[in-house]
Amino acid sequence: MFELWYIHISLAIISVIFSSLIFIEFKSLRSEFKGKLSAILLIISVLLLLQSITDTIAFSMWSSSKNPVYVYPSLLIAIITTTIIILFYYYVTKA
Repeated sequence: MFELWYIHISLAIISVIFSSLIFIEFKSLRSEFKGKLSAILLIISVLLLLQSITDTIAFSMWSSSKNPVYVYPSLLIAIITTTIIILFYYYVTKA
């Protein structure tokens, strides 16, 4: 069970990295276009970054637990969150 926490924490760190890249993209967009929409996108990217950091901290604190009730649902959360953030970054940079 303990090895699964390495996967959790690795996925959370990947989410933090991609959330940071999304923040940088939206910050550069904000410097080019001063509007409400770019401000909202910047706020959303900050929230994504905070959520990813929170996941990393939470998975690090839970890493001592070997209870499957915590391990498998949190693994699902890590996989879904990382996938969504990577896809979101892909669509942000593609546009």
